[in-house]
Amino acid sequence: MNPATDIVCNLLERPFYRWKDEDKKKVLLQGRPTAVLSIFARKEIKKSGKSYNVNFKSAWFTNYKWLCSSQTLQKLYCWPCLLFSNKQSIWSKDGFVDILNITRALHKHTDSAEHLKCELILKTFEKNKNIIADGLKENARLYKLQFNENVRLNRVVLTMVIDAVLYLAKQELGFCGTDSVNQGNFKELLELLVLRSPLETRMEIQKPPKMEIMGCISDYMNEYIKKEVNEALFFSIQVDDTTDITQTSQCSLIIRFVNSEGLIVERFLGFHDISADRTSEALYTMLDRILNQFDYQNKLIGQSYDVSNIFCKSQWNSGIFPSGQQKRCHGLSSTYARRIPTVVEPGWCSNSKLVYTIVQEWDKLKEVFEFIITSEDSDQKSIQLARGFLNDMNDFDFTFLVVIFNDIFITTDILYDVLQKNSLDINLCVYQIKQTRGILSKKRNDDFFETIFNKASRMTELDITKRGYTGLSNKDVSTRYKALFYEIFDHILMEIDVRFQDCEKLKFVCLADTSKFEQYSSCFPSDVFENLEQFYGNIFTKYSRLKNELCLLYSDERYRNIPLQELLKKLNEYKDIFTEAYKLFCVILTIPSSASVEGGSSCLKRVKTYLKNTISQESLLYLATISIEKELLLELKKNHPFYEDIIDKFASLEDRKIDLVYKI
Repeated sequence: MNPATDIVCNLLERPFYRWKDEDKKKVLLQGRPTAVLSIFARKEIKKSGKSYNVNFKSAWFTNYKWLCSSQTLQKLYCWPCLLFSNKQSIWSKDGFVDILNITRALHKHTDSAEHLKCELILKTFEKNKNIIADGLKENARLYKLQFNENVRLNRVVLTMVIDAVLYLAKQELGFCGTDSVNQGNFKELLELLVLRSPLETRMEIQKPPKMEIMGCISDYMNEYIKKEVNEALFFSIQVDDTTDITQTSQCSLIIRFVNSEGLIVERFLGFHDISADRTSEALYTMLDRILNQFDYQNKLIGQSYDVSNIFCKSQWNSGIFPSGQQKRCHGLSSTYARRIPTVVEPGWCSNSKLVYTIVQEWDKLKEVFEFIITSEDSDQKSIQLARGFLNDMNDFDFTFLVVIFNDIFITTDILYDVLQKNSLDINLCVYQIKQTRGILSKKRNDDFFETIFNKASRMTELDITKRGYTGLSNKDVSTRYKALFYEIFDHILMEIDVRFQDCEKLKFVCLADTSKFEQYSSCFPSDVFENLEQFYGNIFTKYSRLKNELCLLYSDERYRNIPLQELLKKLNEYKDIFTEAYKLFCVILTIPSSASVEGGSSCLKRVKTYLKNTISQESLLYLATISIEKELLLELKKNHPFYEDIIDKFASLEDRKIDLVYKI
């Protein structure tokens, strides 16, 4: 080849940064040269004394997208480093020819810091290329065939059927009527839509296929969710007790993951009846069946449960993480020896506020309840409730417990606040956990019991005869309450030890604390990095590359002091460069935490809201999916050919009675 037409020779002679913008664009559009070279090497076998030729392999270009060649020089180069590197190296200046050792050299260069930097620059540079024919893509999707009028009208009317189904499902309204006059919300709404539509020919639908359409919509959304989860690197699950108004035992399943756009999302995987068998084995069987389609043996990194799901105590030790930082019960069991984090919904924050209000407004609350009971304007239900509340407040046991837990909650609320707001600063979290435990431990003494007992006695008088303590002295009665006092504190201290026993294993989370990136750029957190290597070696194997990627991120001011989710979103377009760092941040965001369970789980809130509002027999799974996943539904309607896909899915059903497929 003529050196004048060899792009590698031209770049070696005149660096890329000295080229004109138009010439740069031409080079980038042309891409890396991948001419097959005629170089080879002779390899000798020492034992036999024989030798053979090692020839050049074109497959190297396929396996390493950065590799390029010069046919004139008969050498190999790194395309990004050749364009942007200022350092003298074999891959950017001298050229590589030692094909006997090429495999090791290719791996080493792929993970080098200089190569990663040049790849990042090239990726950014390519974003500025002129993209041809962007405006033509939408036009290419215009109608290619002449519409069949009957099919067109059918599809328009079916679109109205879909709209009616979506509206009623999202609003959780009933579909069917009760008599000949009231045809039902669905039929009335559909007739109104057809009546107001600008159709040239009115179409009377005797039996609208609402059930089939609901099934198609639900299947469509579930298929999209399955695609999202399968594209994710990892996921965690959240199981919650959602027994309905018929007292049928069921649980809801929520899956949490980072999607392909770098956003943390939670998706609803349905309600599942467990009334027939509430054992741990039955729960495992149910979860195994649902999650098996998502390769949970390799991708499940966390599980969380509502405390009411005591039935979920089992021995599932699968997944790719060691035991969790807030483990209280195991939700799954299998033959896999590895363990995953488990979180139990504590619910302490909202309860603490309620208890604090009761203690602070004790006398005023009693006055309110007494007023309700004596007021002539009060209805019978209000009077019964007021009497119940007042009886509790006049019970010394209730008062004693309220006073104890109010004091405990004042301390634990501080811990809760720290864990919520500083979840990435594990060292601070561990310190606050120890501080909280120390404070509670110091209160476990006779003097503090006397303080609690006397305060409760001032609020509610202890009636010995009513409590069945006749014949006992005041000292004996006090001793019984003291035993209860110590039992409560012992249990709280034990729960703290169990719940947070594995926090030390999560020190690696600090690597994603963007507020410390500037500090890490000058002093890399080696101890935290070693923690990751020690406990999570089955996920991360390229530690040298991971360290280089993190150093590159720490040194970039654009990634400092921003939420981790925003950082992950920014890295999404560069995830083929920051492969290991992107994986690390996905893991940290996916792990279920108290923040994602207690009040932070947006999907769980939607499930609870749905259960509160749903009172009809039509609370089927597909209706629940449409109602709970409203945001996903809007996204699908906005960014996907939603109506066309649903109609095509309905058209594929064997028992459809109208023509919906255009004839060519």
